[in-house]
Amino acid sequence: MSKILKLFLYPIYLLSKVIPKNNNLIVFASSKGYYFSDNSKYLFLYMNKEYEDKKLVWISRDKKLVNDWEEKFNFLKEHCEVVYLDRTEGISSTQLKNTLKTFSVSKDEILKAFDILEQLKKDFT
Repeated sequence: MSKILKLFLYPIYLLSKVIPKNNNLIVFASSKGYYFSDNSKYLFLYMNKEYEDKKLVWISRDKKLVNDWEEKFNFLKEHCEVVYLDRTEGISSTQLKNTLKTFSVSKDEILKAFDILEQLKKDFT
């Protein structure tokens, strides 16, 4: 993983330590959200049987998958749900990637940003 990407993701990591979490919510997806398959599928189905106290959500980018889910797995409806995530208007992942490629910050600015993030982490914990 490139240093720029790590730098970009580190603030998100720190925020994840501060933002409250729901330990009963587990989110699944597979194949970039286009299929109900692979190990994620079997873990999802297993957890539906074994962990009834957890809320399980399968995220999909495919409307047909969500419709098929409702038909084929209706018996699991009380334990879990499948959610269709439509594309977010105005946000382009390609544009974000291109912006990150041209991202340039001095070493001093990066160190200052990490100091600020560490202080925020201390303030919230």
